[in-house]
Amino acid sequence: MQRHDEELSAYERIRRLLARLDPRSAIGFLPMAGAIPPAPPPARPFFSGVTTELKYTNAASVASIAALGVRIVRLQAHNAAVEASSQLVNTTSATAITGTGSQVVTPLDMTNITVGQQLFLYGGTGSPQNSETVTVTAVTGTTFTAPFTQAHSGAYVISGESFDWTALDAAMALYQAAGLSMVLTLEGFAPWWLDSNGLPTGYAMQMWGQQLLARYGVGYNLIRIEQGNEEFSFVSGAARDASVYYAVVSVSYPYLKALAGSIQVGCFGFTNYSGSAGNNGDPGYWFLQFCLLGGGAFVDCFQFHYYNSSISPLLPNPGGAPALLFIVAAINSAPNTVGLNKPVIIGEMGWQGKPSFGNVTCPNNIGPVAQADNLILAYNLLRAAPNVSEAIFYTNGAIEAGFYDCHDLDGLSSYTAMQEYFATI
Repeated sequence: MQRHDEELSAYERIRRLLARLDPRSAIGFLPMAGAIPPAPPPARPFFSGVTTELKYTNAASVASIAALGVRIVRLQAHNAAVEASSQLVNTTSATAITGTGSQVVTPLDMTNITVGQQLFLYGGTGSPQNSETVTVTAVTGTTFTAPFTQAHSGAYVISGESFDWTALDAAMALYQAAGLSMVLTLEGFAPWWLDSNGLPTGYAMQMWGQQLLARYGVGYNLIRIEQGNEEFSFVSGAARDASVYYAVVSVSYPYLKALAGSIQVGCFGFTNYSGSAGNNGDPGYWFLQFCLLGGGAFVDCFQFHYYNSSISPLLPNPGGAPALLFIVAAINSAPNTVGLNKPVIIGEMGWQGKPSFGNVTCPNNIGPVAQADNLILAYNLLRAAPNVSEAIFYTNGAIEAGFYDCHDLDGLSSYTAMQEYFATI
């Protein structure tokens, strides 16, 4: 396909920039009339993907994403989006469960505990403090009966929710039919998800992860669930410390990994760049603190997100994200310090290619040509970077009228450019 002169010159600029970084990277980037320069071969298996949201998902958007040629869709699975009603059951019980099989439990409150209701049990005052989901098979005025596989000691919590899976089921079926591998993030704002400080709890992460694994872990090409989307961005200060996230995943990961098997249980995507070193806004500092606490044992991969305003991935954003490869190197160094080797994933990245529209403001719009230039450059850098296994960028496909997203490629020349690029890798 013949390109405009300005697009051809943009690809030539990318070739020269890569050659400046490492002369060997120019191999395979010789000018090709009317074609996108092929990407260098990765040093390891490498997969491309798209992050999108449930509200944008329909048959047309899935077809648009699949036609790009990516392998993975990372779908933000907000629990509040599928919660059919507020928390139905929230009580405790002192009935010790010492065996497995059918057991009779006397909760403090029987409200909304009915036959067929799923209940999540966790915590307790003694030992063991196991977590599991059970389904009620019988009730009386003061007790319920359910089959158990774990022991539970006094004063454990009993929680019960009601979900409407219609939209998420439909979305997963569309992506499955399109042959795409799936990643689901564990996130949301349902009341049971948050503690009194507005932070997700490890037990809530367990419960929501169990629901998604039970529903989509078999029969769908689910390759990963992620313990959060990004930092707990609705809080600040000390709540961003690595110790806060460690306290959550050290509870959630052992339970979820036992259920997930070969499905990865991943990390959230770091995005809290401060532009200075030695604090929680420095990815190298944050991941090092997390690893020193032992957090590397509670994630199967490390992840960051990368939105660099209108700036090239080769350059730092003053007061914001460092250059792309600097972040990769900083995150790789953290587990190496404690003798770990975990893959690094870019779970979201993007540049705005659309102007503001209606009530949606796009302050960093660089246009579709530069948008594609930056994405292709980022992919080529990441394919050659140590230990990077996936790079996923943000776009939504052919979204319905009434929705508008500054980063979306659909309908732009950047969509065609990325489609042609993915055909080369």
